[in-house]
Amino acid sequence: MLEHSESRRGFLGDVFNPITQNLKPRTQKRKVAGYGLQAARIMRYELFYLVAGSKESGLSKIKEEVKKIVTEEGGAFEEKETTEKRRLAYKIKHEAFGFYSALRFNLEDKDRFRAINKRINLYPEVLRFIISRADELPELKSREERIAASEQAVRKERQAEIKKIVPETKKESKPAMKEDIDKKLEEILNI
Repeated sequence: MLEHSESRRGFLGDVFNPITQNLKPRTQKRKVAGYGLQAARIMRYELFYLVAGSKESGLSKIKEEVKKIVTEEGGAFEEKETTEKRRLAYKIKHEAFGFYSALRFNLEDKDRFRAINKRINLYPEVLRFIISRADELPELKSREERIAASEQAVRKERQAEIKKIVPETKKESKPAMKEDIDKKLEEILNI
């Protein structure tokens, strides 16, 4: 039998309580600088999921069900949502096409994240999904917005190249003009 001063560590850092002869999970409250013990940080996530192409007729119902799952667990959605039909790189459940949908939501309780993950995983209409933190991701855009933005970037790049070329030709013409003026002066003055 262990004395009161002795303790042993169990699985995953649990502490052995010699008096009750069982393991107690180690729990610690952590203070977040400036927030105290009770503060919760709102996290921003992006949910990206795939629905089978054959489910096109019920796509709006599936989207609503996925949104319902997240809102029941305490998530609050942002307005922007993108959905597009694309050919899959490989067949998933005999489907060659699918609808990709991406939307962002805020979640206060990190423990609810696991519940959302589990419920979407059990929802049979969603073929694949991933939930990631949206803090470092670029702005969510539709396909048309992405195409327009890339075309605009190409135009700006071309204009920058043209601006680089135009000043170089002007610089080359100025020294040539000075040499022409010197030659003309020599001819006039017969030097």
